Amino acid sequence: MLQNSLKIWIAINGTAPSVVCSAKTYLMTEETVTGMDAVDGNRPERVAVIIPQAINGQNIALLLVPDELKGKLALNGQLLRDGVHILRHGDEICWNNLRLWVARDDSVKEAKYDPNIHGEDLFCARTRSRLTPGEPIIICPGTPSNFCGMIFKSSAWLNMKCHYCQFDPGQPTWIPTIKKRVDIDELLQIAEQ
Repeated sequence: MLQNSLKIWIAINGTAPSVVCSAKTYLMTEETVTGMDAVDGNRPERVAVIIPQAINGQNIALLLVPDELKGKLALNGQLLRDGVHILRHGDEICWNNLRLWVARDDSVKEAKYDPNIHGEDLFCARTRSRLTPGEPIIICPGTPSNFCGMIFKSSAWLNMKCHYCQFDPGQPTWIPTIKKRVDIDELLQIAEQ
C-alpha cells in the first residue's frame, strides 16, 4: 500500500486556515502543529501526535492522544479519550483556540518508476505501454472517498480525468469550511431585537 500524503490545515484564534508543511509525523500542542521526520521516545509533555497511514479507504492518519490530554481535544465536536483515534479526510480537531483539519493531499506528483517500489512489469494505465525503470510516472491520488493508485506515464497523464476513479486534476483541492461561531453576546443582541 502507498503512504498517504496529508495536508494539515491550521487556524488559531479564529484566523483563516492555512496549510502546515508536509511531514512524516506531526506534533500538536495547544498553540501550533509542527512537522517532524520521526518521533523518538522522548516526546514532550502535553503533545498529541498525528501519523499519516497507508491508504485504506477513507482512513488517512492516526491521532495519538496521551493520558494527560484526555478530554481536552475534540474530534469533529466529540471530546476524545486517551489512546489511538482514526482520522479521515476532512476531520477537524479542536484544542482550546487551535483548530486543525486533516485532508488527503490530492495534488499530482511526478516520480521515477522503480520496480522495487511500484512493482515489476507494469504498464501505463492510459497507453498500455510497458514502463521502464527511471521513467517519469504519475500515480493517480484518487478521490477523498476512493484511493486509485493507477500508474500513468507522465507524458500520458495530460491532466485529464482518471477513467478509473474519476479524479479530476482540474478541480480545486479541498479547503476546510469555517463555521461561524456565535458567542453569547451576539445571541443576546439578537434576542433583544
